[in-house]
Amino acid sequence: MTECEVTVSSQEDAEKLEGCDAIYIQNATGTLTFTNLNKAGGMAFENNPNLTAISFPLLSDLGGIKITDVPALKNVSIPSLSARPDGLPIGLSISNAPILEFINFKFSLCDNIELFDISESIQVLSDDIIDMPSILTDNCGSFVQLFDKVRTIMFLEITTSHPQDHCIFKLPKLSSIRGINITHVGGRFSLGPSNESWPGYELEGTIQVNDSIRIQSTSTIGNPFTQFDFGPIGTIANFLLLDSDANATFNFAGLTNVGLNLSVSNHRETYCLFDRLVNVEYLSIYNSTNSFFSFEQLERVRSLTILDNIKTTVPLFPRLERAVDIHLRGNIDTSGGPNIFPSLTLVSGSVVIEPWNEDFNCSKLVSQWRDNVIHTLKCNGTDNGTETTQTPSRGSTRLPSSTLAGIGVGSGIFGLGIVVALIWLCLRLRRRLRALETAHKRGDMEPTDENSRADVSGLHEINPGGMTEGLREKPDDHLPNWRIRNELPDNQIVELPVRETELPTSP
Repeated sequence: MTECEVTVSSQEDAEKLEGCDAIYIQNATGTLTFTNLNKAGGMAFENNPNLTAISFPLLSDLGGIKITDVPALKNVSIPSLSARPDGLPIGLSISNAPILEFINFKFSLCDNIELFDISESIQVLSDDIIDMPSILTDNCGSFVQLFDKVRTIMFLEITTSHPQDHCIFKLPKLSSIRGINITHVGGRFSLGPSNESWPGYELEGTIQVNDSIRIQSTSTIGNPFTQFDFGPIGTIANFLLLDSDANATFNFAGLTNVGLNLSVSNHRETYCLFDRLVNVEYLSIYNSTNSFFSFEQLERVRSLTILDNIKTTVPLFPRLERAVDIHLRGNIDTSGGPNIFPSLTLVSGSVVIEPWNEDFNCSKLVSQWRDNVIHTLKCNGTDNGTETTQTPSRGSTRLPSSTLAGIGVGSGIFGLGIVVALIWLCLRLRRRLRALETAHKRGDMEPTDENSRADVSGLHEINPGGMTEGLREKPDDHLPNWRIRNELPDNQIVELPVRETELPTSP
């Protein structure tokens, strides 16, 4: 292939080309037929307001084609193009072609397909595309045959500036896709094999979404009903976000697992069916009106939050077994009695039930709390036992929080009393020690009464020659050093008479 860059503006220029690395078509009019061109690295059609048709009858090797700003273009034909000899994918980009009606090509391996501002009635004849990294478009038109054999897509994005109500988008052979982002699309959207008797599917749960799906503002009240047939999707690795839709149905008949978050918000007149969903980390539904939700098979969820859905009944969860936290606020279905979680085995966190209907009975939830199935319960319905409860001590080693709080307060007061008593004893002991030390320094050990004196009434002299020689006085150093202020005169000492007593003699 010749390395060149040429600009084509007429049929004469087109007939001269056999192969070129880069071809630019500008200011062309009418029909251009590239009769001899068989190879091209890339082609770009820009600023061709009067170009009506393009044909490449022999072109079999093409890197990519970009067609933009062609308001009069109706037909594009590349019948011989199927695959590049080097095995690389082919890129296709078409924009601002409002009356384009027909595209004929046979790409078996496509790079990116970008279709913007094109006719809603466009027909694309290419049933050989197998794999492509991404599809970006603002019009899903009637791309029925374009993707009939596509098996894998990296990313699918359909975004329009206003709701469209005639979307027909089918990927009957799709087995794997990384992510889907759909905004302002109405009509019918289906993945995988389906038939007109929706929602019948041949292969439910066979498609794996490796990242996330986000669908937003697809329709409005008064527009034709919008339906999304996602039955073949089996798993979603990360997120499923459905936001701000009306008059629509989302059928995920084959979905069994959502890796992280399933969020539904701001819906009106909408049906969301998740009849086979078993596991999800976070499930939230809020601010929806007159809508219906189904979770017949859900068994495990980390956080379940359903809040403020007007004219909408909180769905039942007949198979839910385990959760960490549950919070329900709205109209709760009481047709089956008070047992809204009949299969529940453990809620390790809290269960908060705020029913809008006055006839909701909390008795079964209270029973599950007493059986240690629910750790913490708050239920505002009738027969709630107590407004706020925690796991009871009956059948368990745990004590109620009020008891634990009383024990803690009592222990604190008791400990504080011990500390205060010890401090008081220490201070009292120190005061007494100081008093004793002061008294010792002053030598204040004698009696304080001025009239007191030593008692000497028991001291008597015994006449020698009696039974004993008499009392011997102790040395002065054995007597205490009493200071006797008032001494008695000598004539006050009285000498007692000695009685003679004969001892009996032995016979």
